[in-house]
Amino acid sequence: MPRTRSLAFSELKIGILAVAALAIAASVIFMLSGQGGFFWQRYALKTRFAEVPGLKTGAPVRVAGMEVGTVTDIAFAGDAVEVVFEVSREIQPRITTHSLAALGSLSLLGQATVDINPSTAGTPVPEWGYVKSGRIPGQLSDVAAEASLGLEEATRLLQGIRQGKGTIGRLFTDGLNNMGLLPLFEAALGDLGVDIITGTPEDFAAYIKSEIPKWTAIIKASGAKLD
Repeated sequence: MPRTRSLAFSELKIGILAVAALAIAASVIFMLSGQGGFFWQRYALKTRFAEVPGLKTGAPVRVAGMEVGTVTDIAFAGDAVEVVFEVSREIQPRITTHSLAALGSLSLLGQATVDINPSTAGTPVPEWGYVKSGRIPGQLSDVAAEASLGLEEATRLLQGIRQGKGTIGRLFTDGLNNMGLLPLFEAALGDLGVDIITGTPEDFAAYIKSEIPKWTAIIKASGAKLD
């Protein structure tokens, strides 16, 4: 009997140690996961967007560029899309009625995020409250928009030159025509895989815009990233 009791007590100690080790491991995982700590250290907020391209549950939530939580749910709410996310309670004083939520990205081709600009003005948004959505200056989307505008301007310039508009355009087209080089120039472009399509600058800009979603999807599917 004493030996049986000794074995039972030893097994009990091993069980207690195993449970304690699992609890410690779970604590470390929670602390290192970057999700705002334990559930009692986080609180839920909501926002609404007209659309959420690329946003998924588990996506990072950032305040002033710092990751403070994750998206927990995405669902339709009428004509809009409601996004629920949890953030660390430590950040609550900085998410106020003057803050704005917007869709961001970890890179030009990276994972979608929810970005919030901090504000000490106003009152903190309560748990399960709504953060107003809006445009936050300085996002990567602004860079893409500026690039698109620059592309449109370059397209107009090249179309003008091709159509002989302006001094440079007349010099270019008249010079090639006078030297009989225009057909050779167009043939050389064709050999490079360039299709010459006549039209207005607006037509070309519309074509470029229509191609962007297709090639964006192809690049994302390939896994290519900017170094």
